[in-house]
Amino acid sequence: MADLDMRTVLYQTLIGQPDFTDLVPGGVHEIGSLVSTKLPTHRPFAVLRVSFTQQRIRRLGKVTYAAVWVHDNVGTYSNIDAALVQARKALENAPSADNFLEARWIEESVDFRDDDLGTIVRYSRFQMFHTTREG
Repeated sequence: MADLDMRTVLYQTLIGQPDFTDLVPGGVHEIGSLVSTKLPTHRPFAVLRVSFTQQRIRRLGKVTYAAVWVHDNVGTYSNIDAALVQARKALENAPSADNFLEARWIEESVDFRDDDLGTIVRYSRFQMFHTTREG
């Protein structure tokens, strides 16, 4: 089978989890897909960011760092917190498949305000472990 891209694993895991998607009626978006003229109108919504990949385990494995950001209207963070709990459950319980091994939660952010989007926001960061092909 072909290697799975960790961005794809992240996205497919989250959109396949109704306990998460029900909490983000504005949808799940990759950071590159959002433009100022076409922002989600429903809130909360989630934004996925994959930051970098490191070689691990004597070139037999890698770890990719990713974050799930949840944006909501200004007010309480309770909807954001509930969505991040479900994102963590979904990713930590995602089954190994192809080259994806597991996801591990690292941290949750402090409370932020995104003035550009007019939202409040928090994120959870994860390590996504995967194998590499020798060759």
